[in-house]
Amino acid sequence: MLYTLLKFSFDVLNLNRVQVEVFSDNIVAIRLYSKFFQKEGTLRKFKFKNGVFKDVIIMSTLKEEWLSKKDKWRDLYENTLYRNKW
Repeated sequence: MLYTLLKFSFDVLNLNRVQVEVFSDNIVAIRLYSKFFQKEGTLRKFKFKNGVFKDVIIMSTLKEEWLSKKDKWRDLYENTLYRNKW
């Protein structure tokens, strides 16, 4: 799904950059995003959730990174689909 979103963003919409925000305690999402995005920084106590302010991590990838890595990312995506039989 993430590969498809990036493919659409860069190849169809012709965007130069895609950015995600993720709560710093969402380890599963961070692990996934780290395969496609680079960490840019942390916004400390940025969003209010469940009665407390939480840190948010900003991650992004650029079109030039997409162009240089999309074949590798496609293989990763297809292997994940095959492994999970989706």
